[in-house]
Amino acid sequence: MAPGPLFGSPVSVGQSLGSVAAQLSEWFDPLPTAGTAVRLGAVEVGLPEVTLSYQRDRRLFSRTLQLVVEASAPGAGPPGDATLSLRSRRLRRRAELEWSDGPTEDEAGTIGRFVRAGVVAGARTMTNVRDLELSWSASEQTWRIRLVTLAGALIGTSPGAAITVPLEPEDVSGLLALLRGFVAAASGS
Repeated sequence: MAPGPLFGSPVSVGQSLGSVAAQLSEWFDPLPTAGTAVRLGAVEVGLPEVTLSYQRDRRLFSRTLQLVVEASAPGAGPPGDATLSLRSRRLRRRAELEWSDGPTEDEAGTIGRFVRAGVVAGARTMTNVRDLELSWSASEQTWRIRLVTLAGALIGTSPGAAITVPLEPEDVSGLLALLRGFVAAASGS
């Protein structure tokens, strides 16, 4: 038996996203897609339709394409457009949701609604969440979630070779909890 390549093999973005989608196939079915993204339809109630894509890591000389998970859900929110972001507090080693754009006060308890629904707990369960944003469009009455993570990332190991980081069980359970919480909190339940 011949040994496989030590530093990966040529892997396209589509192949890599396909392998990530295959790891989520118990909960999502692939939908027709054009371009460099993969759309997944939810198999069970309480999960949204999801789009998987990659975003280049901005660090100099990085060959990492971070996994981006995006979804939207109708619901209730502030009177104007707004954005909630997950901020990591280094001193307390805690991640908290806070307004990055929009209301300065949270009269409606929107942050608490997303926290109680499990969005933050789901993100904490995952191994490496780089960015999490929840944006509200008042005109469309829709919440959108955008998660950037190294779980499922495509990492270039050498020119022409790459590996896809597999989703660990805690990444899958965290992602599912986060998406279920997002849909529940967006609807206000």
